[in-house]
This record gives sequence, C-alpha cells and structure tokens, in this order.
Amino acid sequence: MLLFQTAAASVNPPQTVFVDKNELARLHPGWQALDDMRAALDSEKSDLVKNTSSGSLSPAATVGSKRGLTVVPSRNQLVAKAADDASASLDKLEKRKYDALRARRDSMSVYLLKNSESEWKAEARTIQEEAAIQMKAVDEQYAVELLNARLRATATKSAVTISQKQDSGLDKADADARLITADAQVQRIKTDVDAKKAIIDAEARARIAAIKEASEKRVKDILDLYETDQSTIIANSMASARSDIARALGPTAAPGLFAEYESGFNRWVVNGSACAGNKTTDLKAAICALQERIDNDVNTVVLAWASQKGLKVTFERSNDATYDATKMFADIIKKRGWNAVGPMAGGLESS
Repeated sequence: MLLFQTAAASVNPPQTVFVDKNELARLHPGWQALDDMRAALDSEKSDLVKNTSSGSLSPAATVGSKRGLTVVPSRNQLVAKAADDASASLDKLEKRKYDALRARRDSMSVYLLKNSESEWKAEARTIQEEAAIQMKAVDEQYAVELLNARLRATATKSAVTISQKQDSGLDKADADARLITADAQVQRIKTDVDAKKAIIDAEARARIAAIKEASEKRVKDILDLYETDQSTIIANSMASARSDIARALGPTAAPGLFAEYESGFNRWVVNGSACAGNKTTDLKAAICALQERIDNDVNTVVLAWASQKGLKVTFERSNDATYDATKMFADIIKKRGWNAVGPMAGGLESS
C-alpha cells in the first residue's frame, strides 16, 4: 500500500514510485491527433514505396472499395481527422476546465460568505446594542412625564366614579371630559415614545442591511475578479494549445484550427508560410514536436504532484519492489486536467 508521508518527507528519504509515461500520454488531448498523424506518415511512406516500385498508385488504393478491399486514406484525410480529433479533445478539456472553475467559485462563495457573515453580524450586534441604549434613553426621557400623565388619568377616573353618585356634588359631564383629556395625554406620550424608538430601530436595521449588502458585494467582487482572471487563463491556455496543434498539423489540413483573424481587414485568413517544405519532412517534424509537447506535459504534471506529496518518481520500470503509481496519476489527470500548477496546489487552484 502506498503511504503518503508529506510531514515526514524532510526527515525520511522520499519514497520512490514508478510511473508509466506511455499510459499517461494516452490521456493527453493531443494523443489522438498524434496517433492520426503517425497513421498519415505511414500512409505517406506506403504511397512513396508503391510509387517508387511501380511508378503508379496501387490499384487497391483507387478501386479497392469496389472489390471489397480496404481503401487507404490519403494523407490529407488522415491529417484532417487528426485535426477533428484534436479539436474535439480540446473542446472536452475546455468544458472540464470551465466546469471546474464554476465548482471552485461555488466553493469559494460558501467559504467567503460564511466568513463575511460572521464579520457583518458582529458589527450588527454592536449596532443593535447602540440602538437599545438609545431606546432606553427615550424611555427615561419621557418616564416622568408619562408617570404624571398616568397619575392624572387615575385621579380623573376616581372623580368620574364619584360623580356618578347622586349626592357627590361633582359635575359628571366635566369629570368625563377631564378623563378623556387625561387618557389622550397618556396616549400622546406613548405614541411619541414609540415613534422615536421606531426611528431608532429603522435606522439600526438600515445600517445592518447596508453593511450586509456591502459585505456580500465585496465577496461578489472577489469572486467576479477571480472568475475573470481564471477564465482568461483558460482561454489563453486553450488558444495556445489549439495554435500548437494547428501549427503541427499544418494549415491546409486544419484551416479551422489554424485560421488567424486580421482585424484590419475583418476576415479570417490562413497563414500560408507553414505550408512550405516537403510534406513528409514537415509531418515528421510535426509528430516530433507534438510528441515532445505530450512528453513534457506528462513530466511536468507527474513531477509537480510528486513534489507536493514528497515522492520521488522513476519512469524506468525495474524488477524491484518499486510501487507502480501510474493509475493514481492517471486518476489525478482525469480529475484535474493537465495544468501542472493549479491541481498541485490544492484548494483554489488555477485551471
């Protein structure tokens, strides 16, 4: 069982694992294109041998389909297929990168909003405490006046009760009027108190809503900036990959990949300079270039991940007990893609 001991990596010698680069290379988005280009080169060589030996094309290559034989595709057909395969692979890779970016944004949003909420709620509690102090001050301000008004109302009620007796000597109508006035005075004071406290409460709520909105906006701005930056990185990396593959395949076979936009003329054009030279020689060079690119990508991803885990990697298979970590790295690549920096760092990685 493979044990990752990153904490002890600085003390114990790093564990050495074996990785089969050929297996990982087959996961690369350019692998199918490389395979098709090799087939195109084999076809080119086959045509060359036939032409050299017979002076003409093999009948099987021209009328084979009528006799139930396999028709050998032309070089241009094979390279065009390589372009289609490469484009489809890059489209899938690009979609995975943007899906991963959206997932990272969602994860960041939850984390940042949670931290932001704890901050603005702490400030909100301070605002609520201040509002409570202000409301208490309002109660104290009107306490004496309200107490006196209630005492007058109580006394007036007693007078009304007495006036209802036949021999009280009090004017009942006057007592009733004074009670109405006393009750109205109590209600006016209470209304004034409630109105001032409502203003204090509304101001506190508005301040809390404002700091919450500002906090959430800061989070959104951070997320928008992160997504914009990462989207630019993805777009640039995919454009670079398409350009590399298109340049390797050649513009005549893959005009859609290799086209460049001339802003001055508002048109798409194909760079014809890449068409120069012998086709077979150019194809060999393209195969070498793409193979080197795939090999470099495999090296970079594997070594970067191994470094994070305190592992040493060997690409040479031996007969000793070296652990075969090929499947582990294959799973990492399938999940994370071919960026050697973002997936290695963990957390909020770049695509």
